[in-house]
Amino acid sequence: MTRRRKILLGLLIPTLAVAVWQWFLRPYEWNPDPAAGCRIEFARLQRDLSYHWLELRLEVTDPGKFAIDADLALETAAGNDRKPAGLSLEGSGIGDLDPGDPALAATEAAAIKFWLEPGDLDGPLVLRINGASLKVRDQSTPPTLKDGGSEVYRTCRW
Repeated sequence: MTRRRKILLGLLIPTLAVAVWQWFLRPYEWNPDPAAGCRIEFARLQRDLSYHWLELRLEVTDPGKFAIDADLALETAAGNDRKPAGLSLEGSGIGDLDPGDPALAATEAAAIKFWLEPGDLDGPLVLRINGASLKVRDQSTPPTLKDGGSEVYRTCRW
């Protein structure tokens, strides 16, 4: 093996390691609240004229603690609480359910959608679930999306 190939291989391996870390291994939030019984896997933001749809994909980490209660809400920096506009539970035979009466015993994941008004993305967002708080977003400037455009975020730093 020539010296040039060794150098290229030496640069390629760390580059691939960083790429794998960025896309597959890095957690959404470093220390999620264990009382939630779940963690955010990713957030998908879609612009709809001057409004936005925010979908959060949750992975259940502790089925014994995971619950959907009446206090489930997305808290904005202005102190507004946005209630879910949609909820889908995934697991053993579970489909779309009413948030007031879900059968959570076999839930493995959940997708929660929120309808956000202009100004809701002007600061950090926090998901209140099961008496716990999960950081959805920690930035203060609103993301720029074209109308109809969407973006998937795999960390809370967006």
